[in-house]
Parts: sequence; structure tokens; C-alpha cells
Amino acid sequence: MISPQELIERITNAADYDDCIVIINEKTQSNLRWATSTLTTNGVIAERSVTIIAFVAIDGCMASGSVTRTDLTLDQVDSAVKEASAAARASGKAPDAATLARNISIGDWSQPHVPTGPDVFSTIAPALGEMFQRSQADSIELYG
Repeated sequence: MISPQELIERITNAADYDDCIVIINEKTQSNLRWATSTLTTNGVIAERSVTIIAFVAIDGCMASGSVTRTDLTLDQVDSAVKEASAAARASGKAPDAATLARNISIGDWSQPHVPTGPDVFSTIAPALGEMFQRSQADSIELYG
């Protein structure tokens, strides 16, 4: 999977409008589920959403529009950039347009997303197994 940093660079390089903001939300989650005192599901889910906000000058005013995708491949960058531009042009002039903040950085640009994994359950899973055994001995069913 392409890094968020490279994806942002590709999008901003492809954007041919006045300004562009790219927001990438990358998250992971690990889960354990159980029913009738038995583990039913476990796994790790990784998600990424990419939002492109286009700012286009129209008759001396600014228009904005955006598109959000679950994820983008490099082959989809150009079409998503064009869709954001079309959304901005379709929205028309924004009466409340303001100058964008520039040169503001929060965090470390080069840091990768730190995903979660099944190791977060290293102490919970064995304890859960013991709890299942005790609940079955007591004729109690656990769900979670």
C-alpha cells in the first residue's frame, strides 16, 4: 500500500486548481468477539479514507468542493482530483471564502501510521480463555 505521504504528494502534484487540501485518515483496529463462552471472531481491520478538497477561482471568488474515497490507488489519483475540481466548480462561488492557513505543521510528516495488531490481546486472550472455562463450569454463558 502506498504511504499517506506519497499519496498526498501525488494528489497535490496532480491538482491543477488554485489550492488543494488532502486529508488522509488511516486507522486499524483489533477485535475479539465471543458468544456462548466461545471465541467466535478475531482479526485486524485496516481502513483508509482520502478526502481531496479543491479550491477553484471563479470570477474573482473562490469555490470549493471535495470528494472522499475509501482508498485510492495511484491509478485513481487523476480521476479523484478531477472529481474534486468538478465538485468545486459545481458548488459555485463561496460567499464565506477565506484565505487558507499556510505553512502550519502538526506532528512529524515522515512518521508512518502505527497500526494495532493482535498482540494487544496478549494478556486479555489467555484471561478470556480462563474466564470461559470458569463460566462453563458455573453454567454461565458469556457474550461480548
